[in-house]
Amino acid sequence: MRKSTAKIFLFLVIFILFFSCDGRKEIPFELANNRIILNANINGKSGKFFWDTGADVSLFDCDFSNLEFSQSGVMAFYFENPEEVNYYYLPEIIIEGVRLKGASVITRTTASLRNRTLEPEGLDGVLGITIFEGYWCELSFSKKKIILHKKKPARFEKFVPVTLEGCFFCIPVDVDGRKSPFIVDTGAQEMYFPSSVIVGKTENEYRKILLKTQSIYLVKTHKISVFDDVFENKAIVPNSSWFDGNNSRGLLGIEFLKDYDVLFDFTNLPFSSSGLYYTRINAERDEKKLFPLEKAVVEKIEESGIYSFYRIPEGITLGIVEGSVLNVEYGITGRTVITRINGKAAREISDADMWNMDVSRVKNFTVLEDGEERTVELKLGTP
Repeated sequence: MRKSTAKIFLFLVIFILFFSCDGRKEIPFELANNRIILNANINGKSGKFFWDTGADVSLFDCDFSNLEFSQSGVMAFYFENPEEVNYYYLPEIIIEGVRLKGASVITRTTASLRNRTLEPEGLDGVLGITIFEGYWCELSFSKKKIILHKKKPARFEKFVPVTLEGCFFCIPVDVDGRKSPFIVDTGAQEMYFPSSVIVGKTENEYRKILLKTQSIYLVKTHKISVFDDVFENKAIVPNSSWFDGNNSRGLLGIEFLKDYDVLFDFTNLPFSSSGLYYTRINAERDEKKLFPLEKAVVEKIEESGIYSFYRIPEGITLGIVEGSVLNVEYGITGRTVITRINGKAAREISDADMWNMDVSRVKNFTVLEDGEERTVELKLGTP
C-alpha cells in the first residue's frame, strides 16, 4: 500500500513539473474604459495600475528611499510641458500575486499625470512596457489575462515585423501604398494616424476642419492594411500633436488591439525582438469605433467637438475636442461620466443611435461626480 501511494505521489510530482517547466505565469486584468488595469504591489504600495506599452518607464508614488538611483532626465510623455524627474531601479514587482524580478526603471508620478488621468479614473500609476522584460508576453483579450512564457507558444503563427524605437514596438501600417510606423500602444484608446498620411494626396482628397482651439484634417483613403485587416474607402483624421511633434508615427490603440490575442517578444528588450505575433478572436469588427470621423459627422464635430464615445459600466464617456462648446461652456471633458442623455439611461442607447444622435437637440446630460448624479442643462442651438 505504501509503495502504491509513493508511486502515485511521484507521478503527481512529475506531472506538475512537466506542465510547469515553461515557467508560465498568468496575470488577470480588468478592461475598464479601454485601459488594461492590473492590481500590483510597488515597493510596499498596493493599488490599481494601467499597463501602457507606449510608456518606456513606470510611474507611481511609492517609497523611493530604498531604491537605487539611476539618473535624472526630462519626462515628456503624458504632459504638455516636459518635467524633470529622477529615475530609479525597481528590483521587484508583485502583480496579482505574481512576483517578477527585474530592474525596471521607475519614476515618481508627476502632478500633471495625477490630475489629468490617475485621480479622475481612480488609478494609482502606470506600468511601462519593460515590466515584463525577459518573457514572451501574451496579451490575451479572450481570457482577460497577461500570460508570461519562457518559450514562444505554438498557437501564435501570424507574424508582423517590428522595429524597436527604444523599447517601443513599431509595426508598419500601409495607407494607400505608403507605410508608416505605428506604436503598439495599450495606453491609447483609439487608432491615431500620423500627419504624414497626407503626403502625396491632392487637395480634393483632404480638407482642413477649423475648430476653436485647433485644426484637424479629414483625409480620404482608399485602402488601409494593418495585421490581416483591410479597410477600404475610409475617412481618417491625422493627429500628430500627441508625440513630440513627430509627424511620421501613428498609434495602434486598445480599440483595435482588443479583437486579437497578441504576443510580444520581450525576451531581449531593449536590444532586439523577433517581432509581434497575433491571432484574431473577434470575427466581426465595428469599424465605426476605429474610424468615427466619417464625412457624415464632420458638421457635428464642428458644432459640438464630439468625435467618439466609449462605454463604461456607469454609462459613457466622450471623445471630445478641448476648447469645443461642450468642453468650454459646460465643462464636459473626456473623463466626464455621462449616465443619462435627455433622461434616458446611456447604457440603453444603442451604438447606432449614439452615432446618429443630433447633438443640437440634446437638452441635458446627467453626469456622475464623486458618486452623485448631477444634471447639466444644454442649449446647443435647436429648440
